[in-house]
Amino acid sequence: MNRRGASGQLSAVALVHRRAHTRLRSEQVRPLLPGHTTCLTFVTSRDQLTGLVAREGARPITLKVLEDNEAIELWRRRLGAQRVEAEPGAVRRLIRLCARLPLALALVAARAMTQQDLALATLAEELRDEQRRFDSLDAGDDHGGARAVFSWSYRALSRDAAGLFRLLGLHPGTTVSAATAAALVGVLPAQVGAPMVELVRAHLVERLSSGRYQFHDLLRSYSAELAAAEEPDAHRRAAVRRIARLLRSDLCGRGPSDRTAA
Repeated sequence: MNRRGASGQLSAVALVHRRAHTRLRSEQVRPLLPGHTTCLTFVTSRDQLTGLVAREGARPITLKVLEDNEAIELWRRRLGAQRVEAEPGAVRRLIRLCARLPLALALVAARAMTQQDLALATLAEELRDEQRRFDSLDAGDDHGGARAVFSWSYRALSRDAAGLFRLLGLHPGTTVSAATAAALVGVLPAQVGAPMVELVRAHLVERLSSGRYQFHDLLRSYSAELAAAEEPDAHRRAAVRRIARLLRSDLCGRGPSDRTAA
């Protein structure tokens, strides 16, 4: 390889290294794509990279969370079958508390591997406490924990999308509608469309076939943590009051067209 080629390769590697702890976007990846059609390139990101799909013909593959049997097999390989089979109830609770996310499951397994005398039931109790949950999923560095990984996506959000994500953590239900999201923020339902799309694209919420939105327990905990840390008390109380009014209107049988987000 000539010096120019080596320099270009090193520049590309340096760029990837600098972006390793952010949410990669299409414009960051496009200059690194090989110009030869026989080269296969894999790109992973919490962003959907829609620009690469539209302009470069990329084929999107959405990775789902693990099934229970897959999560158990992951732990069998890391902890050994004997330890996993010794506490089946704790294993099931841990899988649920980790929201079946490979990263969270791997972090819990690492904690169990480095503390051989720690019972899995004790780990499950720690994860049940939302105040300590992310501390239990800490990898011991600035980049490998669940909180750090989620923060890469959160920091890349627009102001409106970030504010919506924080307030979603105040909602008590498992799914939300556009009207509910709007009530949390205090705007009309049509005004949360773009921020919701942004959250979906960042894989911070999931759009269901019913048109409602959901996010798993770990992201809900992260959202609630951000709301407590970054939203003034008055904003949080106002959002809760708006949700309460919306729920009361639902109970009274008022249709969505009668609801107001004020």
